[in-house]
Amino acid sequence: MKADPRRRQRSPYPFWIEVPLRYADMDTMGHVNNVAHVAFLQEARVCFLRRLFEVEKTDFGATRLFIARLEIDYLREARYPGLMDVGVGVLRTGRTSYTLGLASFMGDECISAADAVMVHGDSSGPAPLTEKVRARLAEFALRF
Repeated sequence: MKADPRRRQRSPYPFWIEVPLRYADMDTMGHVNNVAHVAFLQEARVCFLRRLFEVEKTDFGATRLFIARLEIDYLREARYPGLMDVGVGVLRTGRTSYTLGLASFMGDECISAADAVMVHGDSSGPAPLTEKVRARLAEFALRF
């Protein structure tokens, strides 16, 4: 993935969470390891989806959500201690799926950019996005 350089700035992302770095997130070289970083992106993605679908927990009712692809560009090292801010926005909307753009920051430095393809479905598999879901996704589009 070669992320649009504008995604390395904070301003395009309409949704944010803050994740505290833990000592256990470090690798033997003293920086936050890539597995921990994936967990930060997952936390942001799940928090975003809870907001999008207006649910308190992770019970999305009859709606099923599948992650079909996650692609990450690691741009800089992150070091403990500190806070990681993760921004989320909608890049693309298809018939049964949508792509989230995520980026993590420490201060003003972009640490990573990621794309997550989410498939919307029901008990029988992929299902078309409803108009309500499309409208909510449009509210959270990346702002370029």
